[in-house]
Amino acid sequence: MAKADANVAVGGWQPIGNTGYSVTHAKLSNAGDSNHTIVGDVALGIAVSGVQNAGSYWYPGGLDLDVIPQ
Repeated sequence: MAKADANVAVGGWQPIGNTGYSVTHAKLSNAGDSNHTIVGDVALGIAVSGVQNAGSYWYPGGLDLDVIPQ
């Protein structure tokens, strides 16, 4: 079971063909006043995406990237 955003269980999982993988969409708060953590009892990954009036974005979540000093 995966949980995100204030320990609320994420549901709606759908299998991806016969790959053994599943996918779901979880809408999170956009208030900008918190962090989100996801944990599960199996390996998992996340992707973050959004749509705006003049564009869109997508990036893999949880990369723990550092700023490269210039």
